[in-house]
Amino acid sequence: MINSDILILFSQSGVMKIPLLLCSVWGLYLVIHGLFFLFFNRIKFDMVDQLKARYLSSGKQSALHELRQEKGFPCQVIAHALTITHLEKSDVTADLEHFLHKEISGVDRTIAFLSAIITAAPMLGLLGTVLGIIKIFNVVSGTAIGGDITKLSAGVAESLLTTAAGLFIAIPLIFFHQYLSNKVEAYLVELEQVGHDVILFCQTNEPGGGLA
Repeated sequence: MINSDILILFSQSGVMKIPLLLCSVWGLYLVIHGLFFLFFNRIKFDMVDQLKARYLSSGKQSALHELRQEKGFPCQVIAHALTITHLEKSDVTADLEHFLHKEISGVDRTIAFLSAIITAAPMLGLLGTVLGIIKIFNVVSGTAIGGDITKLSAGVAESLLTTAAGLFIAIPLIFFHQYLSNKVEAYLVELEQVGHDVILFCQTNEPGGGLA
């Protein structure tokens, strides 16, 4: 019953129903993409401890080789950190920040696209409202099939439903956008701290294996 009601409402939402549907599907995909990235790229601190142990026992090249066999963004960041242990502290900070923001640009685009959908969906809904009002005026003025009451109700439905649909899409995405933005920002800070920790560890401990 609910599904049939939704389909009826969707069919009454005028020409804007297709772009609004695309916005909702795209927005859902972007949210899932962002959440999956954060979930599958969690920082595993036990892996960092194992890396330090490998560095002490076998040297930098062995630790780098192990990291490059692993998948995930944290491994890429730590591997890069191992390659810049010779830099000064100020240069390390700048290099790490540049690397992080370059490599995470895909997630930044996800958040930017979410922001675009949040802006576009209500505007598309407003456009549908305007088109519905135009349809109503055409009916009232008698230019549309003799002022048919069915046409009048269709125009009212279109003007109301497209506005509601645009807001229905945008409002949940606002919360997901804020959540993902905060999570990604905190994630980058944590990754940078891990990178600095690994670099400091390497600079203050002699590697094993004679391969540093």
